[in-house]
Amino acid sequence: MQLYECRKRFCDQVTIALQTRSPTRRRELYEGWRKEFGDAATRDWAKYAEGVYAGGDTKLLENLRKMIQELPKPIPSYMILDGDSDV
Repeated sequence: MQLYECRKRFCDQVTIALQTRSPTRRRELYEGWRKEFGDAATRDWAKYAEGVYAGGDTKLLENLRKMIQELPKPIPSYMILDGDSDV
């Protein structure tokens, strides 16, 4: 579920950045991200958003949007390793 939430957050935040035309306003948005999500996430998200602004590809964002349309399915019990087993 954590991966789903991370993908959803990325899509939501990058979409906001892509709708923000002013570079100054985007920089303010990125600073807000830094305070809320940390340096690593901010660096990656801002790099992606600015790359799209520079004429980059939006396939990653489009594919992640498709992935988050449905909630993640639970992991089947047969795929969960028992912590007590010697496997």
